[in-house]
Formats: sequence, structure tokens, C-alpha cells
Amino acid sequence: MKLVLFLVVFLFLLGDSQGNHTWYDSCNRLVGCGSFVPVGYPFWGGQWRPKECGYPHLKISCEDGLTPTIMIDGMEYVVLNINELDWVMRVARKDYYSQGVCLKTFANISLNWNEFRYTPITQNLTVLYGCKPPKSRVSEKFSCKIKGIARDTGYYVDGIVNPLEYHCNLSVVVPSLVDPVVGLTMVFQDGFQLNYTLQNQNDVVFCQTCEGAPSNGSCGYDNSRNRTVCLCPHGIEDIKCNIINSTAIPPTQAAEKKSSKHSKIGLIIGLCVGGGVVLVALTVGIIYFLRNRQFSEQDTTTEASSHPLQQLGQSFPTRPSPNSILEEASTLDLKLFDYKDLEKATDNFAENRELGEGAYTTVYYGKLSDGQEVAVKRFYQHNDKRMEQYMNEVSVLAHLRHKNVLVLYGCTPRTSKEILLVYEYISNGTLGDHLHGKVSQTSRLPWPLRAKIAVETAEGLYFLHQNGVIHRDVKTANILLDNNLQVKVADFGLAKPFPLDRSHVWTYPQGTPGYVDPVYFRHYRLTEKSDVYSFGVVLVELISSKEAVDVTRRGDDINLFSMALDRIQKGEMNELVDSSLRYDVDPTIKTSIDLVAQLAFRCLQVDAVMRPQMVEVLETLKEAQMLLTEYEASTSGTSGQ
Repeated sequence: MKLVLFLVVFLFLLGDSQGNHTWYDSCNRLVGCGSFVPVGYPFWGGQWRPKECGYPHLKISCEDGLTPTIMIDGMEYVVLNINELDWVMRVARKDYYSQGVCLKTFANISLNWNEFRYTPITQNLTVLYGCKPPKSRVSEKFSCKIKGIARDTGYYVDGIVNPLEYHCNLSVVVPSLVDPVVGLTMVFQDGFQLNYTLQNQNDVVFCQTCEGAPSNGSCGYDNSRNRTVCLCPHGIEDIKCNIINSTAIPPTQAAEKKSSKHSKIGLIIGLCVGGGVVLVALTVGIIYFLRNRQFSEQDTTTEASSHPLQQLGQSFPTRPSPNSILEEASTLDLKLFDYKDLEKATDNFAENRELGEGAYTTVYYGKLSDGQEVAVKRFYQHNDKRMEQYMNEVSVLAHLRHKNVLVLYGCTPRTSKEILLVYEYISNGTLGDHLHGKVSQTSRLPWPLRAKIAVETAEGLYFLHQNGVIHRDVKTANILLDNNLQVKVADFGLAKPFPLDRSHVWTYPQGTPGYVDPVYFRHYRLTEKSDVYSFGVVLVELISSKEAVDVTRRGDDINLFSMALDRIQKGEMNELVDSSLRYDVDPTIKTSIDLVAQLAFRCLQVDAVMRPQMVEVLETLKEAQMLLTEYEASTSGTSGQ
């Protein structure tokens, strides 16, 4: 009888201990619905991650198993994608997304600004119902028969407007993306961007410590204390996992489980009367444990295989260790710089040494002890989201050398106080500076030099594509010029390794507004043609000296790609070409510019199939440059006679 009773209690405790491990295991999985790219902390929900795995307001639901949604202040949104590097979500109002413009009920968005905020490329549109639109403000007219609305026509306009001004019965403000926006259907389907915020910005560093080696824990959330915790195989910890013999428990039930555990141990001691009985019981228990673990592993395999990602033939996603990025970087063939030496070289990162600043990095001018000039990129280490950007730059540039690609000299060791990358110093600024920036008034690059810059940039990009790398952020601000105006393609934080045997890769859109390939932006299909599209915008900038996005321009001209397509197609080149380039004066220059303009027109086609490969782009640009060279040679020969 004692043996039976002991076995019952033993097996009950064994099963309870195994069950507690699910909190650690579950939070080490990701939220995934259909083709939605799976995400981890601070999100929770779906089939795999319970509420102890993320922030309360960041629950992803997958009711139909395919469409991820999130509830924000009482309104449901379809989650289109999540960029974990930049804490950005792209969402669409579910009502407009699924029903179109003619809703049964109408509501304006309400956001808790402590939890969410619009990104800079999100703008507001006002959808007006029950009125006749003034001709000057019409963007798109539609018709809806809505009960209680006198007129059945409506329209939408840019910005937030007063509906009474136009005698409208109803208005709804709908956030949308600035680039691209083509009609109400695209407004509703493309959605808009939100930054999701963390209650404690130190959670980024906390999770790096918890999930990295040697801890290898899972970030979780204690709802009772409103704080992030580290879930471990043996229990919960405040910072990182330690190897101790305790029992894993959900954060919200820590005290109750601890008390229950002690009472069960007392019961075991009371039942263990005879040593022989205990020995037999343990033997039987071990056999049961081994069999039970085998069945448990089989059940887990079956459960995982039913996940949509498994059905697509992909392995089930697990979260990589953030520290592994620095581990890998330190093994690459790069010079390791001492942090103190770089601190001294940049005059302690003095403000007057700043060369440029990004969202998460600052670049400083530095002079090493041997007199060598360098550019030092400083990452904000407290932001774990920048680790992938850091690794991209290191892994791409460490193995590539080309005269038109910026040289990476080295980096600080993984044990360093901060993450620093050391590049060759390019003293003459960016192409954007020379075309429409701080030196544009004094630079005034002539067309032959611009043609040369176009060729060298294309050579750098073609080299990258030949080596399986897509830049993903081609723009004039990332094209550096040295004192001889030689091009150096720079900033590989968003660069993406690209298998040469594949037509495309799926990834969430990244890049700069005004340059992003619309196919990539809408459908997450990244190809080499995405760089071609962005470079098409650069070519138009070289022709026009205009910025890619300029809100002072009117209507569709705000986006340079739209303006260029319109003017080139209509043959109105005089409205596009920089007047200083002698387009109407020199026939050879005109022919060369026209050739580049037609190339840019092809690069900017929405259908990626219609765009040329980078090798064809390079050949055409060399042809345009050759026209100038031959003309100069013939002119100088004639003048010499």
C-alpha cells in the first residue's frame, strides 16, 4: 500500500515538474500565423506563447490560423509585418481592410501614446462621407449608401480637415503610408506604421543578458510585478539563468507554486518509511519517467509539425542568441582595435568630430596614433535591435574588396565597452551633399563627372550582386566621394545576403522612403531588382539635382520617382533636368542625359520584370559616358589641328 501511495505522489510530482518546464519552452518559441514572419519577445499569443511571454498590450491573435491581428485600445488591426530591429509594426484597420470604404459602423483611431506612436512616414488622410467634394481637393471619389446620410457620395483628402467646412455628414481619419499611396484600396491594404514602445528601455539589455550565453534563458513578463523576467529551465531569475535545482514556474504564480512545492516534499518524506520501498519506487519511477519523456517528445514533434511553417517545409523558428552575433564578428579576419585607442583618436567622441548621424549610430572622424585617418561608427549598444545591423556590416564588408566599396578596417572586440566599427575615411562628403545638400551651391558637378559617378556606383552595386549581396538602402546619402570624386558605396547595415540560385527572398521591407522598391514594399519579395529600382532614383537625382522626397513640391511630384516617370514619358525633360548641365546647349550632353533618363525610366518600373539587371544598367551607363569621351576626344583633336 505504501509503495502504491508513494508511486502516485512521485509520479504526480514528476508530471508537475515537467509541466512547469513549458513556461521556459513556450517562451523560447515564436508567434506565427500563416505566412506572417514569426516574432518573439515582447510579443505573445497565437498557438505557442502564453501571456507570461510578453507585454500585456502586445498580444498577437490568430483566430483563423492565417491572419494575425492585434487589439489596440478597442480597435482590431491586421498585422501586416513587424520589424523587430526598429520596433516598428505595419498594421491596417481590420474594418477598412476587410470591408472597404463602405462600413456599417464608423470610428476614429485612439492610441495610448505611451505604448504606440506613428512613425515619420505615416500620414493622416480624412475620408469624408455624405458630401460633394470641391474639385481642388478631390483625391478619389466613391459612392456609399449609408443609412442616415443625406448624400451617398464621398471622397478623401490629405491631412485632417473639418468636415463641416465641406458640408459633410461624417468623417473618419485614416492613417496611411506616405510612400507609396495609390487610391483608397491601397490605403486600406497597405496600412500604416506604428512604433511599439517598451515600458523599460533597459529590457533590451536585460533580454540580451538573459537569452545570451551562458544563460540561454527566455525573456518573459511578470504581470503581477509589471516587469520583464528571465525564464530558465529550473525556474525564474531576475537577471540570468543559474544552474540550481529548483522548479520552473510561471511568473504570476511564483509564490503559490513555491509553497505547494514544500508541502509536497514534506509528504514524500512522510511516506518514505523503508529504504527498500524507496529504492523500488525510484526504480519504477525512473522507468516511467524515461517512457513518459519519450512520449512527450513524440507529442511535441507532432504538435510542431502541424504549425503552418512546418507545412511550408521550413524548420520551426527558434530565437537566436543576441550575443552570438558578437561571437561571430570576433572570429572574422578583421583588425581588432582597442576601445581606448579609438576613444583617444576621436577626442572622446567629441561633437565637433561628428561626420554623420543615423537613427542608432553616429560616425566620427578619428586620427590614430600612427597618423592614419579613419571614420569610427559608434552603435548605441543599449539597443539590442542594432545587433543585426552591426553584424550585417561586418559580415558583408569583411570579405569584400572593391575600389568602389567602402573599406572596413576592423572593429572592437566583443568584450569591448561599446560596439565600434572602423572604416577608411572619405573626406569629400556624400553624393547627396554635392547634388542638393550643404556643398551643392559651390560644387555644381558637371554632367561628365555625374556620368562617371553613375558608372562607378553601378560597378560597386554590380560587384555586390555578383557576390550574393543586396544593399537594400541605395541612396545618394550612402554614396561617398573622395577628393578625386571616386565613388565609395557605404552603409551596409541593411544589406542582405542573397543566394545566387534563388530568384528572391522573403523579408520585411526596409530602406528609405522615396527609394524603396514598391513590389518589395507591398509583397516582401526582395530581389536584385530592388537595388536597381533604388539606383533608378539616384540616376534621376544625378539628372535633376532634386531630392528623392520633397514635400514642398506639389501632388505626385513630392516623390521624385513619380515626377521622373511623368516628365520622361511626356518628353518634358526641360522640367526635370538641372539647368546647369547645358542640356539645351550641348547636343552630346543632351544625348547622354536622354540615354540615362531612359535607363532610369526602365529602372523605376513597378513591374520588376521590366527592370534591367545591374549588369545591363552598367553597360548602358558606360555607353552614355563613352559618348562624352568620344566627343571630348574629337573636339580636342579638332582644336589641335
